[in-house]
Amino acid sequence: MQKRNADLYDYYEPSDYLSKKKLLLSNNIGIWDVAHTAIRKGSLDSNIKNEVPNDLLSFIAANTNLSIIGFNGKKSEKLFNEYFTRSDKITYITLPSTSPAHTIAFEKKLEIWKRLL
Repeated sequence: MQKRNADLYDYYEPSDYLSKKKLLLSNNIGIWDVAHTAIRKGSLDSNIKNEVPNDLLSFIAANTNLSIIGFNGKKSEKLFNEYFTRSDKITYITLPSTSPAHTIAFEKKLEIWKRLL
């Protein structure tokens, strides 16, 4: 097995969806896109258009232990700020995008992502 995303917790990355989900849940991590749907030509976040937001207010209300929201890049933070109001009970952290197009060294990205812990 190859180590990658699971480096945040120093685990080997599971290869199947259910094992990845179990790893995230066992570390109290949830993942949800700000946009429910969008149109995007190519893979660049800057090309996201006509987005419809997810119902994050219901998600946040249903998860009362939620204390940190990490944005995977500036575009997700921008979309969040466009559609939602921040809560003073939650810490918000803008993280470097995990996209290969965001060309900083993996080790530097990992160090910044560790702020979620």
